[in-house]
Amino acid sequence: MTDPSPTDRFQGCLLGAMLGDVVGAVFIGGDTDTIACMAGAVSGAFLGRAGIPARWLEKVREDEYGVETVARLADRLLQTYRRPP
Repeated sequence: MTDPSPTDRFQGCLLGAMLGDVVGAVFIGGDTDTIACMAGAVSGAFLGRAGIPARWLEKVREDEYGVETVARLADRLLQTYRRPP
């Protein structure tokens, strides 16, 4: 039996809970920082802000790229996407 591909491993870590997704991605091995970043991004896109563990949000400084700034940017991106061509 061969080892699963990185794509198979990545898909397998998407559990629907951001903490589990990111930690699961770290334990995949290989380029774990990149894989965990992608897992967090996909998980966040699927779960939204409510899916981010509160203790993680508490660690983000409210400066130029704080939580509220990123939320506003995400809302603008979504509005742009939804706008008819």
